[in-house]
Amino acid sequence: MAQRAAALGAFRTVVRASERCFTGDKVALTEAKKRIRSEFASRKNEVDPAAITASIKMATDTALFLDKYVVQGAKREQKDQTFELRIRDTTQLDTNPPVKCKNGDKNATPSPAPQGPSPCSSAPRPF
Repeated sequence: MAQRAAALGAFRTVVRASERCFTGDKVALTEAKKRIRSEFASRKNEVDPAAITASIKMATDTALFLDKYVVQGAKREQKDQTFELRIRDTTQLDTNPPVKCKNGDKNATPSPAPQGPSPCSSAPRPF
């Protein structure tokens, strides 16, 4: 019975996360809810406790992923080729990873770009 309550809680958690993530986008929200329902319905008759626990963990991880890493974007009407992103308080904002240098030291200065003509900039050669 405890796993049933945990599964119901995980269902609610992932539905609420999808509602936060896709606010104002009826199509995306409808599709997300359909997918959530179908995933939970497909595991409805599961009896193996390990499989149930794994499914609950997957649902809670999905909710966490939606909250942290999925950002809603919409094209701006006033400006061409620009989008407005709706970044929430829960959105994880990471910096780019450091450049990996030839010697593997992440703190070293990266090697300069090779000098000389680019192989792509040379004139086409006849066959």
